[in-house]
Amino acid sequence: MSGEILGFRPAAPSTRTTPVAGRAAEALTALGRLYLTQGFPEQALALLLSAQRRAPRDGEVLRLLACAHLLTDSPDKTLAVLDRLEPTLTGSEDLRAALHLRARALLALGRVREAQALFDERRRI
Repeated sequence: MSGEILGFRPAAPSTRTTPVAGRAAEALTALGRLYLTQGFPEQALALLLSAQRRAPRDGEVLRLLACAHLLTDSPDKTLAVLDRLEPTLTGSEDLRAALHLRARALLALGRVREAQALFDERRRI
């Protein structure tokens, strides 16, 4: 997958409030990313949920968590995570990737028209 998971590029490590929690969150996030890229989304999900408890506003954790929820057939949880992530996105590529994830989650929920509208919007960005 060349360092990308469902369109998201790896983010630079963020500054976290406590050094120990930050290092733990970074390690859990790295392991979660590894499990996702190797096809083990259930194991990744457990690690990423733990990382989220340590760094609840970290964009990289939220990106990977949204992917893990989608890959473990939890599209409703994917949408909830994207609701928290999307306001923090600044780059058009990251926004396109978030729209793609949201559209896939909506498709999984049977909301085809909404998903199609997002796919169309993604093409315009």
